[in-house]
Amino acid sequence: MKMLLVIAALISTSAFAADDMVAKEKANIEKNIDQRISLLQDEKSCISAVVVREDFKKCREKSEMAQKAKKAEHIDEQIKKLQAEKEKMNSEPKK
Repeated sequence: MKMLLVIAALISTSAFAADDMVAKEKANIEKNIDQRISLLQDEKSCISAVVVREDFKKCREKSEMAQKAKKAEHIDEQIKKLQAEKEKMNSEPKK
């Protein structure tokens, strides 16, 4: 009976952890979508303000730079995440 209670407690704990992971992932995806929407709105505003043909090139360059900055930010986040995982693995006692 005690074993059954322990197993039920472990299952419910892991279910809460899974729900938390889903919520974090959902928030991260929504944040990325909002950022992409913002970049597209900025590009649309730039295109709307174009008066001469050369301004199109400026809008494209501005948009490309923003996309590259976003990509670099994402890569930096991934590096930090991997470094944290590496430190965690190195700090765990070896079997």
